[in-house]
Amino acid sequence: MALPLSFSQLDNYTDALILLESGYDGDESLIDKALLNYHYEKMEDGSNVNPYYTIIDDKFEKTAEGFQSLFYPRYWHGYLIFMKPLLFLFNLHQIRWINFFLQSALTLYLLYLLYHKLRQMFIPYLFSYGMLLPTVIGQSLQMSDIYYIALIVSILVVNGGGHYKPEKLFFITGIATSYFDYLTYPLVALMVPMTIYQASIQKYDRRTKFARLAEGSFQWALGYLGMWFGKWAIATLLTSVNVFDDAAAGIEMRSSMSGGNGEHINIGGILVRNIGGFVLNPLTVVLICYIIYLLRKDFKLYSRTFVCRIKSDICFVIIFFTPFAWYCIASNHAYTHVTTECKTLMISCLVLLYLLEPKRISDG
Repeated sequence: MALPLSFSQLDNYTDALILLESGYDGDESLIDKALLNYHYEKMEDGSNVNPYYTIIDDKFEKTAEGFQSLFYPRYWHGYLIFMKPLLFLFNLHQIRWINFFLQSALTLYLLYLLYHKLRQMFIPYLFSYGMLLPTVIGQSLQMSDIYYIALIVSILVVNGGGHYKPEKLFFITGIATSYFDYLTYPLVALMVPMTIYQASIQKYDRRTKFARLAEGSFQWALGYLGMWFGKWAIATLLTSVNVFDDAAAGIEMRSSMSGGNGEHINIGGILVRNIGGFVLNPLTVVLICYIIYLLRKDFKLYSRTFVCRIKSDICFVIIFFTPFAWYCIASNHAYTHVTTECKTLMISCLVLLYLLEPKRISDG
């Protein structure tokens, strides 16, 4: 099975779609435009082609032959509240660089907080962020939303120091994930901040830590799924389109065991593609060298202590395997959209490196 060259690939298909949605000026009512999310696309032989080719077509006009208005109603498309005003002031190239520098600044701030308040998470987060390739997510509109949510919530968690329960924060995080995300790697918005949160409450007993994990995850799922349902209900009630039918078809397709060309897929193939897409990264060699460096002194003692850590930190084991559970649920999406879905493995990378940190071993 061929592995996708995903580590440095931008999603220009979806970025083009975002631009087409941002610039749509059809004759539909304001409510229809807001809830159904129209855009123009070039049509060939009755089918829409890659939105990228619509944008670069020098004959593109909404009244031109071969172009048609389509809608994408099951998503909230919340990113448009930023994209529309930004496009009044900047072009795409400028917006991408603004995005890159803003992400970099916020990431440096989070690393600063981790270094001073939760140092054992500093290097694990630094490597995990590097495995996403900052130059890729910083230049990709579609891949940025989830990282921003995970980043901002992580900053709030570190500043909170674990001295609060996470219900409200993760409920709001779930809502924001549903509102802004274009179904990329949404689990990162929950589990990266949750990993940092669990690291900040290590002095708590095992039952309390598990309760916080379960409660925070439930609240995130409640906000995430509830916000999705809200969009479908509002759009169905206020427009002539039954968005529940569109959503049901999307769920059936994205959870199926069929690939993009109708071929049968299996969990093994999904894992190979996503793990391959994640580790196909120039930083992987550095990461392996770092792990070897950690194991260099006394491997047997280190291994025994590491196993004890896993047993005592069952929450981290659960978090580590959540990307694989997600791949089983969203099987079609995980197989066909490896460029974005492989980034879900940032969660497992972060957990593994945190459990390997020397300070955690030495105090065990």
